[in-house]
Amino acid sequence: MRKRVINNKLGVSAVVATVLIIMITVAAVGIIWAAIIPMVRDGLGSSSCNDADISIVSSGGYTCYDSANQKVAVQVKKGSNEVNVTGVGLLFSSAGNSYSANVSYAFANNEYHTFYIPATTLGSVDGVSIVPIVSTGKSCGKVSFTGSLPNCNLGNVKLLGTNYYSVSYDKNGGTGTLPVDSANYKSGETVTILSGSGLAKSGVVFAGWNTQADGNGDNYWAGNRLTIGPENVTLYAQWVIDDKIIYAAKTISSSGTYFLNQSFAGNLIIAIDGVTINGNGFTVTGNVNASRSEFYEGVGYAGYNFSLVNVIVEGVVVSDGASSSTYGGSGGAINITSSNITGLITSIGGFGTMGGSGGAITLLNSITGVVSSNGGNASINQAGAGGKIIISDSTTKVVSSNGGFCDSMVGGDGGNITIRGALTKTDAIYANGASSSYGGGDGGNITIISPCPNLANLGAFSCTRGTPSGVPGICPHTCS
Repeated sequence: MRKRVINNKLGVSAVVATVLIIMITVAAVGIIWAAIIPMVRDGLGSSSCNDADISIVSSGGYTCYDSANQKVAVQVKKGSNEVNVTGVGLLFSSAGNSYSANVSYAFANNEYHTFYIPATTLGSVDGVSIVPIVSTGKSCGKVSFTGSLPNCNLGNVKLLGTNYYSVSYDKNGGTGTLPVDSANYKSGETVTILSGSGLAKSGVVFAGWNTQADGNGDNYWAGNRLTIGPENVTLYAQWVIDDKIIYAAKTISSSGTYFLNQSFAGNLIIAIDGVTINGNGFTVTGNVNASRSEFYEGVGYAGYNFSLVNVIVEGVVVSDGASSSTYGGSGGAINITSSNITGLITSIGGFGTMGGSGGAITLLNSITGVVSSNGGNASINQAGAGGKIIISDSTTKVVSSNGGFCDSMVGGDGGNITIRGALTKTDAIYANGASSSYGGGDGGNITIISPCPNLANLGAFSCTRGTPSGVPGICPHTCS
């Protein structure tokens, strides 16, 4: 295929090129050609309209109309004449209306070339005409095909005047056969990610694809969907040691990032801080538990800190602090992104003579039932405070960060809760201080910040003080 060029050295003037730039019009066919043809002649001087040796190929099904997707294909043949044809002007007629376009393409002698044109304003096509654009010689005039074009399915062809982008795959140090996606995509279209089953690398296993070679971009597995932006996409194979791939229920005792490569039934136990589980859209039918549930005679240990990304958990996600004969442990920090947790999420402080505080919970672009970061109850001293909760672009039923209860001394303070994001929805939000016979806990603050959710999507707020001496929290139903 020859390179597309526009060469106006001795051919069509700049005026002609401007007139023939891709345009969509609703006008009489004869009027448009009456305007175009004289200017072509003016740009060429004296002419013989047959010199360019250009024709429309109406046989073989290459000139056709895709009515479902509103695309037109026109196959044009350049004969053996030495006239240098650098493009064609095309006009499609439809019940007296028209669609016209100027296309640059440098024809070789005796070459067939098919042009694919968007025709979104036409309900049908009953004729097509072309006028050659030349850089030398004495050519002008139009060549026409009259009669309804046969219907066809053009599929995912590249349309002139539209930007298209590709998806390619990179072995990223591996060996084997790469998947090939030969399709062309417009910005906003979605792509199904292909399998990397044909790849291998010594000492490690394939762990899906990433938009960055170092794994710091977006992760994808075969069957996931990717939305094309205004640029080409390269997906790099990811390689990890085998124990970082989760195939089934297991206990995780080493920090780092782990990847699910399939759905399974069973529990995931997290027994160390600093774990991230990338679910790649797969489902854990069970619980994710990072709690310190054992009772300690001394100080209770805090729940483990961890993150979940792009996973479905059909169960509970929990990181409660351990109870103790003295100080209850704090709840662990839980960060959840782009996930669906069908059960509740808790990070509750442990019980003790002094209750542990609730752990920090962040919920981003996710769905769940109950989010609870309540302080731990205390027997004779200060009860634990509720933990900090951030809900962003997510849907929940109940959000709770209440202070723990203490019968004989001071109730725990309510925690602070932040709500943001246009998609955020909750049924009820609680940040209450606990009451006690000696002193009540303060109410927590509930804050709504930009980007602001629809306030009608947010349920009742409560940030009351504990009696007798707590201070009420601040929870205005407004967005700042």
